[in-house]
Amino acid sequence: MQRLLKLGVRNLPVVAKGDKFVFGQNLEDVAEFVGLMGTGHTPLPPEQLIAKWVNVLRAAQRYVRQLPAERLAERVIDIDYGRLTPAGRIVYQPGVLPIPEERPEPGYLLPGPLRDRVRERLAAYNTDVGWLSFPDPTLVDACRRAVEVDGFRGIKIKLGGGELADDLETVRAVRGIIGDDVALMVDYNQSLDPGEAIRRIRALEPFGLEWVEEPVAAEDLQGHARVRVQSQIPIQTGENWWFPRAAEQALSANACDRMMPDLMKIGGITGWLSVMGLARAASMPVSSHLFIEASSHVLAVTPTCDWLEFMDFGSSVLQTPYVLEQGSVTAQGPGLGIAWDEAAIARHAVD
Repeated sequence: MQRLLKLGVRNLPVVAKGDKFVFGQNLEDVAEFVGLMGTGHTPLPPEQLIAKWVNVLRAAQRYVRQLPAERLAERVIDIDYGRLTPAGRIVYQPGVLPIPEERPEPGYLLPGPLRDRVRERLAAYNTDVGWLSFPDPTLVDACRRAVEVDGFRGIKIKLGGGELADDLETVRAVRGIIGDDVALMVDYNQSLDPGEAIRRIRALEPFGLEWVEEPVAAEDLQGHARVRVQSQIPIQTGENWWFPRAAEQALSANACDRMMPDLMKIGGITGWLSVMGLARAASMPVSSHLFIEASSHVLAVTPTCDWLEFMDFGSSVLQTPYVLEQGSVTAQGPGLGIAWDEAAIARHAVD
């Protein structure tokens, strides 16, 4: 800030580069200053520009909060002036963020070793183990391997294929295998009516479940709300919401305690960011549904992020498959972080 004062800056916001600066009140002036005028870029409305900037800052702050306190004072290079500046200060004081002369690589503000440590780690749960088609011995053994071998700290199983007694037997067996320290979620896949859902959920309360997912038809928001009021276990839903409007309707109906948008159905990155704001305003935990590669990136910048659903469909055709480390997953690379293994894809090609 002292540098800006010496340049004669007496008003904020301001964008500075070297010994030159421009005031930030006029977006066209800023665009011209940073060389974006005449490059084919379509100017964003102010509200969209502000929203994007806030998301960038929020992501940076989430990353910095993961650093040990002693690392926040570690010096990193201010590219424009070649000076060393504390990493924490660069992220939390955007008013003095330097603009490099050339477009930087992602994460340019942090040196390599530190940059590698600052990635978001997302708690992941396993869904592959709990399909209704599995006989009980297979289900229990799969849950044991997921926890003891793979290191998952959360397991989700499917219920509703039989009577309440069958649900209780399955949950009792799985809980006995994974113990009380591993989160256990159950998913009814819209198979019950509200009355039956309430009856079964009450019977499941002693097992310390993390959530009950889609106990009734996804579009039955009033039914979900009725079940939620009567349940001591959090109600999860959202994978069948199409676009942000559906999320808004569900929240207005008090249909759930936690939400799980599907990145494709909710409207991609843009739709997710909209729903992310709704969830933040409602203080509602957000988990992901499928697409671990893409979902890990949007979940990592979600203020109320909860669990990443780990269903690995893509590892056989990726150069760097996602792996579980200590029960968590880290978003990889810029963009969606996906690099295809062309040789593997060729092996699966169909003429």
